[in-house]
Amino acid sequence: MQFFAAHSTFRLAGTANASSIASDSLSGIRDQVTELVRVWTWKDMEIYNRVIDGDTAAVRYKLTTVFNPSGELITTEIVDVVKVSEHKVVEFHQFVDTAAIERLVARAHPAK
Repeated sequence: MQFFAAHSTFRLAGTANASSIASDSLSGIRDQVTELVRVWTWKDMEIYNRVIDGDTAAVRYKLTTVFNPSGELITTEIVDVVKVSEHKVVEFHQFVDTAAIERLVARAHPAK
């Protein structure tokens, strides 16, 4: 957490319930990252490209990861957009295939 500013934003974009995956405090970001690490095991990452413009960077990559609740493997593309101020992250926005994630969650936790 040493790389995040005291008042920073961490958000996973593209979900219907954005409030459940957005944090605006260091403790909220820590909780969010802890949950992501618990639920996903990264297996392989291939960076396609990086773009840096002033204080903002974007990275597009392919990620192969395991959804731990079901053990299912998924390969998808992700874009991270990060804004930095005074050597600290002030905004971290991740764009993921939320439809694929919602399908994984539904299979791991089927409705009764």
